[in-house]
Amino acid sequence: MSRGLCSIEHCDREQFGYGWCETHYRRWYRHGDPLRGYAAREILDRIIDMLVLDENGCWLWQGACSKGYGKLTIGSRSDGSRRHVRVHRVTYEHFRGPIAKGLTLDHLCRVRNCANPWHCEQVSNRENVLRGNHPNVLIWRQRQEVA
Repeated sequence: MSRGLCSIEHCDREQFGYGWCETHYRRWYRHGDPLRGYAAREILDRIIDMLVLDENGCWLWQGACSKGYGKLTIGSRSDGSRRHVRVHRVTYEHFRGPIAKGLTLDHLCRVRNCANPWHCEQVSNRENVLRGNHPNVLIWRQRQEVA
């Protein structure tokens, strides 16, 4: 015996619970609204939920990371707008303003998963690399001191 279709308009999936399909039921269960999904939450709210403050004032990202930097997926697969963003860039642009074209953010605290916008500074890519601790940079610095 068929259960019938989901009661949400334009949804043609089979009912799962409370007259909704499994997707709409789970959205209701998690968020209190069958039409509200995880992607509908404000990006900043999602970021704040995943931050922990440490003793140095860093806003440590507790979610997914790529090469040590906090990463967040935004957008929708259905309309092709899905993409990954770096968390520290989102917080910087929200609290301090846009990042100038051709510049990158340097973590002054040297903590890659820190999302505190006041721990970042806009610099050129070259400057950012030279401030780092890569072995090649350390060798370059030693040669500069000798010359």
